[in-house]
Amino acid sequence: MVRVNDSNDTNTSSEHEDSSSNYVRLAGNGLPGGEQQASSSGVAAAPTSENSSPGRSNQLALPSSSSAATTSSSQYAIPLDENSHRYVGLVNQAMTCYLNSLVQSLYMTPEFRNAMYEWEYVQLPAHIKEQRKKAEQSIPCQLQKLFLLLQTTENDSLETKDLTQSFGWTSNEAYDQHDVQELCRLMFDALEHKWKGTKHEKLIQDLYRGTLEDFVACLNCGRESVKTDYFLDLSLAVKPFGAMHAYKSIEEALSAFVQPELLNGSNQYMCENCKSNQDAHKGLRITQFPYLLTIQLKRFDFDYNTMHRIKLNDKMTFPDVLDLNEYVSKEKRPAPTPSATTTTSPPKSAWKTIPAKDDDDDLDLGSPNAKRSTPGNQSPNRYSSRGDENVIVGQPIDHESVESIMKTNGEEVYELFSVMVHSGNAAGGHYFAYIKNLDQDRWYVFNDTRVDFATPSEVEKSFGGHPSGWNQSNTNAYMLMYRKIDRKRNASFILSNQLPQHIKDSREKWKRLEQEAEEERLRKLSLIQVYVNINYPFPSYVMLPEKKQLDLTPQKYQIADDFCEYKIEISREQPIKSVFQCAFDFFNERARAYNLPFSKNNSRLIYVEHGQLAMDFRSPKDMEKKLRSVFSSHHGEPISMYGVNFILDVRIGSSFFNIDIQNRMTIKVQRVDIGKKTTANELTIVISGDEKMLKVKQWIGTQFRDDIRDVLEARVVLEAASSRCEFMLIDSQHNSKDFRSLISQHMGHATPTLYYDGGMSTMITEESKEATIADRKLPFEKSQMYQILDRKCFSTFVKVRLPSQDEVEKAASTKNAFQGPSWEETVAIMKAEDRLWNEPRAAAVEVMSTVSRAETTDAVTEVDDEPIPSGRGSTASMRSVSMDDIEGDIGISGSLCNNTPQMSPCVSEGDDIDEKALDGKSQLMADYMQKTSPEFYYNRDPQSHVNKNLKIALNEETPSEALSAVSSGQSTLVPSTSNQALSSMARSAQDEAFDAKITTVFSHENYHKLDVDSRMRVVEFKKWVAEQLNMDKDQFVIVKHASDDGSDTGYETNFMDDETVSAAFQSCFISIKLRAPLKQDEKMIQVILFDMLENQRDNWKPLFELPVSQSTVIGDILLQCIRMYNEVYGEELTPKAVRLRDVSTTGHYNAKAILNPNDTLEKRGYSWCSHIYMQIVTDEAVLGKPGDPILVRRFRPSTVEVSPTHEVLVDSNAENPVLSFMEALTKVSGIPLERLAITEPKEFNWQKWPFVKSRLDMLENKVAFAKDLHLNYPSPKDFVEKTGSRVLYYKDSEEEPRILTEDERKQIKIKENGQSANANRRKERPLRIQMSSVCEG
Repeated sequence: MVRVNDSNDTNTSSEHEDSSSNYVRLAGNGLPGGEQQASSSGVAAAPTSENSSPGRSNQLALPSSSSAATTSSSQYAIPLDENSHRYVGLVNQAMTCYLNSLVQSLYMTPEFRNAMYEWEYVQLPAHIKEQRKKAEQSIPCQLQKLFLLLQTTENDSLETKDLTQSFGWTSNEAYDQHDVQELCRLMFDALEHKWKGTKHEKLIQDLYRGTLEDFVACLNCGRESVKTDYFLDLSLAVKPFGAMHAYKSIEEALSAFVQPELLNGSNQYMCENCKSNQDAHKGLRITQFPYLLTIQLKRFDFDYNTMHRIKLNDKMTFPDVLDLNEYVSKEKRPAPTPSATTTTSPPKSAWKTIPAKDDDDDLDLGSPNAKRSTPGNQSPNRYSSRGDENVIVGQPIDHESVESIMKTNGEEVYELFSVMVHSGNAAGGHYFAYIKNLDQDRWYVFNDTRVDFATPSEVEKSFGGHPSGWNQSNTNAYMLMYRKIDRKRNASFILSNQLPQHIKDSREKWKRLEQEAEEERLRKLSLIQVYVNINYPFPSYVMLPEKKQLDLTPQKYQIADDFCEYKIEISREQPIKSVFQCAFDFFNERARAYNLPFSKNNSRLIYVEHGQLAMDFRSPKDMEKKLRSVFSSHHGEPISMYGVNFILDVRIGSSFFNIDIQNRMTIKVQRVDIGKKTTANELTIVISGDEKMLKVKQWIGTQFRDDIRDVLEARVVLEAASSRCEFMLIDSQHNSKDFRSLISQHMGHATPTLYYDGGMSTMITEESKEATIADRKLPFEKSQMYQILDRKCFSTFVKVRLPSQDEVEKAASTKNAFQGPSWEETVAIMKAEDRLWNEPRAAAVEVMSTVSRAETTDAVTEVDDEPIPSGRGSTASMRSVSMDDIEGDIGISGSLCNNTPQMSPCVSEGDDIDEKALDGKSQLMADYMQKTSPEFYYNRDPQSHVNKNLKIALNEETPSEALSAVSSGQSTLVPSTSNQALSSMARSAQDEAFDAKITTVFSHENYHKLDVDSRMRVVEFKKWVAEQLNMDKDQFVIVKHASDDGSDTGYETNFMDDETVSAAFQSCFISIKLRAPLKQDEKMIQVILFDMLENQRDNWKPLFELPVSQSTVIGDILLQCIRMYNEVYGEELTPKAVRLRDVSTTGHYNAKAILNPNDTLEKRGYSWCSHIYMQIVTDEAVLGKPGDPILVRRFRPSTVEVSPTHEVLVDSNAENPVLSFMEALTKVSGIPLERLAITEPKEFNWQKWPFVKSRLDMLENKVAFAKDLHLNYPSPKDFVEKTGSRVLYYKDSEEEPRILTEDERKQIKIKENGQSANANRRKERPLRIQMSSVCEG
């Protein structure tokens, strides 16, 4: 083997590294690998057929004393492999550089590559497509294919998509970067899974598996408990946990890996032999290193101070030759079974001589320490006698030195051949690899598509820790691969001319597949997209075989959808007849379904270019022409997948219209069926512009098989271009005019649309014929034809989603929530019952009276007001009244205020409610409802309104059934007085008006596509929706959606009733929400359940939404929340058990947290409609007691613990509220007042919920606690106002603090930082390889 010298003096490595004259910089960008050696010939020295052999030479490669290459600045060397073949790179799909580095490392492992070539993929008998699919899913098959192409292809780089497809990956997974060591393990697992039952079943274990023992050794008796385990790679720490300095080398990290832990003190080991707790050593010892050793350097760590992942860029050296003899356990013991635990007796542990840890040793922190006992306690091997700073890496192997090490120390000597490097930080980066060709003994850099020579200095830079230069020190080795130096086992690569026969056969097969793939690619390039539309005069009816007429007009829109355009991808080399046959078969199948006359002899294909009918194909000769013949020669060949348009013209008349005529004009014709009040589909016709109008009428009539008399009697109407609603009747006085001049006068250059009411003999029924004859006698402006055309011109499509029956039932479950007395009325009811209602304190919210439900009827009568027609509840005034001193519990029912709608708001997801749970309604509510109009509310039978909903819309109920339901007095969802005049007589007229303005095009469950008159008013459309839902139009709102399918949340619209549909929601998607519309000054406010024990506000449960205005009284909202909670969740609450809170979303917030029920929302300022938090009080210590609640937590220095958040009540009207607060704390905690210390309010500046304080900071007095706060607080009267929204901490100032160990301190810090860590990090997709994709060959 010819070796290339890197310098003239091989003994001076520094001269070698500094000899930059032997290297030139390659052009192009990239990470490392920019330097390479140049030869005079421009080609790097490589093994030739004369000096190469299948096996490696007996002695390791030694540097030659003479140079085999000289410097040439004018030529660049090409890196060639052992076959004199150029190295091939791998394409980075997106972020698959980690995959590329691993694949190249495995490819450059002789034993692994050779084994992949020896494996033969056996195809089971199956269809060729099935065989190909199984091969595509086979990971070893695709890996073998990739290896072979890397060795033989002439391409500069290869794709890895076939390999990742065999993993089961989607294209999106190429955009996720993962850990190369994790990928290596998953790939090995997949290969082992595939190779079960074959001779390669143990390949991964034989090459990569090592053995270690997990042991516990008693230091008293020497008895050991041993568990054997296996490893495929060793993960070595770069920096021990909590240490300041990193390990200097992998030898030092290996020593720490096998360093046992001393179990003593409270952590002693229970020795079964000694029958007592004893000091012991617990650790790992390696009993056998694998043949191929993979080492992962754990450079990615977690910083518990910042709660972020970090990368350790510290320098860690690794040598070319690694002596592992001192790390192998020398004891010989029977090999236990995997995962079995065995116990052995003396000889005593090899670690028995390790002394106990002294005070200077920092073993507990894991940092490197010179005092540490290591196997042999020797300095790490550096492959030579040089100092630690002169580690040899990236150099040719010194065979004599290696032989000396093996003779002196043992056979466990390993040679480095792969360094996988990560460049970047913990959030992401780039992988590449330095890999040595073990046959050539030369290093290369594999960086995705780029393969280049690598110098020793470049490999050395991957140690990391450089203070400056290359990528600012964030580029360093992450995974290393070593091979054991064993002359008998070390293999050389199989040369290309010595590949196994099945690999050669596979190579030919893959070449053929690549050729087929290329042909397929070229075929796809020749493809064009062909769109074919039909030109066919659809009749209004057809005759069935049993001589019955089938009316097609109700299916007009369905027919239009069924006969939509036909699409096909076809080669431009195919004949026209291929398109014709496919299109005819497509439309003929649909025509047979409707019993329509359809004949191939009466059909032709017309090519459409730029909207104009260019040429037709009808004769056999025309049909044989290739598709490419339709392209204009001066425009050239179109690109791949170019769109081509055709028309399949099917006539029922005697002849086709002529395409190739002079002065031709294209017109659109639509037949009008007067009897059915509709228009047929659009026909395209070509005529001569020089023809007289009478001749044009005749041409139009022939398309519908009309004779000359029918043509003369028929009406032709032109739709003018100047206005959508302007029509011109072309009567007999126009018959002699030139068609082009007539059209130009009224249409300009636009394509004219003509409406024709003919087809009397073949297109329409006898009833329609009679209606047409009668309509022709009327003036055109008063005719039915004019109304039909007028409606068509103002037609717009609206897609609407009506509420489902479940939504209606859910809304019905909250039917009582918006009814009943207000806050003021509730107080008046209690006063009428002669209960004690003292005038309240300004900030107190208490309910302390008990009112019998049976005694409330009369009281309700006194304060009852009739509901106002708007559906907003009572007209009673909203005076500010409190319930401070009422005794007892009462179930509250009543209306919110003037701003409360009668329909339920949008309720968030909650538990399903049993009807029985809702039977126990408040008697107060029932009595109050009896005094109002009984027909205004729901029928008590829930089925009376639920089962009727949407039946008209879903075609489950006829209009007559719905009519009888309304006329019989059945209740709507939430009726109101605004539409009570709807009677059966009125409905019939209204239905007729709706039929004229709204037509259902398509319906599926709750989704409907409507053809709506765009001039229709919004109020009319609402009435139509109310008809479908069997409710009043004031009980729902229209939500407009931006998406075409209504998948977005949409936004509520406030349309004026007199707006037109065209201005409001033309051609868009709308949905109906069951809630009364908001008034101009109203907004929806969300109510969220307050949970003082949950620190994450995002986890608080949204309850429901309420409509409010700035003038809404908070007490009314409180009552409304109680009623809504009862209706939705089936639990009755009392006002004394409910508080409404403000929780600030900003840091600087000084205000009371409890909202005063006497205030209006206007008191909240600019954020009056922000979320309100509903607190359900369950603590008996504060339930029903007077006072303002303050949230507190107790800190216990003796245990370094903090209590859960709880409440104490403060008398804000006391002379000193701060003293009242401290006395409440004393009562709750038992801490004497003089020893009570409370966090100063300034400690919470710019803090938000949950106002967490660090236990360590409080223990170390970094948080200011104040004694005698009642004496020092600047303005005690403002105490509740300033601190009511915060969580205050308190403690016993004389409680003895605990002295923490360093480990305890770290654990507390980790836990605290973990609780406050940012939970919004992007969730990464896990790395996976589908085992199901590993097919059995």
